Amino acid sequence: MALWISCDCGENNDKWIVAAPGDRDKKVIILSSKAECISLMFNRIPIRFNLDPLKLRILCLRNNEFDESLIVEEIKNSSSLTYLDLSGNNLKGIPEELCSLVKLEYLDLSENQFGETEVPPSFGNLINLKFLYLKSGIGSVRIPAGVMSSLKALQVIDLRSFLRKCTQFLYRELGTLSQLKALGILVRDLAQFESLGEADSLPVRYLAPNDVCALTRILSMDFARRTLYEVDINELDINEEFDTREITVVQHDTEQPNNHFGALNKLSLTFMRSLREIKWMGATPAFIFQRLTYLELFLCQQLLHLSWVMYLPRLELLHIISCDGMVQAFMRCHGDKLCNGQDKTKTFPRLKLLVLIYTKSLETIGDNGMKFPSLERLELEGSLALKRLPFWSDSLPPKLKEVRFDDARCWERLECEESVKTILQPYLNFGRRYQG
Repeated sequence: MALWISCDCGENNDKWIVAAPGDRDKKVIILSSKAECISLMFNRIPIRFNLDPLKLRILCLRNNEFDESLIVEEIKNSSSLTYLDLSGNNLKGIPEELCSLVKLEYLDLSENQFGETEVPPSFGNLINLKFLYLKSGIGSVRIPAGVMSSLKALQVIDLRSFLRKCTQFLYRELGTLSQLKALGILVRDLAQFESLGEADSLPVRYLAPNDVCALTRILSMDFARRTLYEVDINELDINEEFDTREITVVQHDTEQPNNHFGALNKLSLTFMRSLREIKWMGATPAFIFQRLTYLELFLCQQLLHLSWVMYLPRLELLHIISCDGMVQAFMRCHGDKLCNGQDKTKTFPRLKLLVLIYTKSLETIGDNGMKFPSLERLELEGSLALKRLPFWSDSLPPKLKEVRFDDARCWERLECEESVKTILQPYLNFGRRYQG
């Protein structure tokens, strides 16, 4: 229906072209010369281009693994493009041809295979660019002086990739952009972190520490001349560069209402294979992470439990993936110690989605009788040792809509009240959903 409306109620059916990831029966996608907006995400299907470069305004080729030469040849003359998403393809660098698309307002080049490359000096020609994403990917990228200061319309820029030299000149240039509202940055070493702290005007929103000293300074709330509660960080990514067995979160002032992570809504811990424990000194997790809504853990294979998250006031999404050290994910005996006056019967007050995937040692999610008042979906895949769910017949999540297993045998092996199984039966779904 949306496509029909967008195509002038069916009068111009080739105006918008959308191929969903499930369109696997197609052998080739033919793009019409009438197309103004094209979305072909996650397809990896051969494409036959027949575009009118003056009509095309929106092009999304996310995660198709297309070759750089194919992409560049077809879009280099598309002078009307305002939105271009080439993330997750096989670009080896930033093509010079993109710099001639001066009407671009949105450009995503994340998750590509850049290798050792440099942003073309002519990239500064994209004077209408408002959103620029250069997140992750493989390799390192250098940004020449003068490029960023030319992008006067820039509002959001995510540089959480391996910038070869993210020096203070870059911070100074970004600081001259009066429209800039959000900056994502990967901090490679302590010196870079300290330089970032001196850039008083930068609106840092997404931070990825890649150095253990920088991480320690962040979690100790020491941000050079700025304190972290003056930097409204929305996302914090802590990744595989750290070979540490424990993380200590320190809060010196337990009565400061605008705590240091007051704006943080997403926290990711990824590839921290040695991490066993997260310790808390000072205030409670609920005090420090007052607005955290999304917590993700991926390949933290030695982590023993996550009991500290039970009383986070706004947590809605919790993904635990390939954390093989957990036998029980949540334990009241540990979590209650960090409760600090809260009602201990009110666990997970806003949690809507709980995902536990490939947690090979997991036998039980939590203690019987734990409350999940807002839980809508529980997804359990590859958890072959799972024996128990934390539900009694009188404590089932009242808003539950789905319980997903990848294998019916996992459900059959569960040891729980027969009445619980009977009540849960209508919500069961089998088959894999996770595609990470």
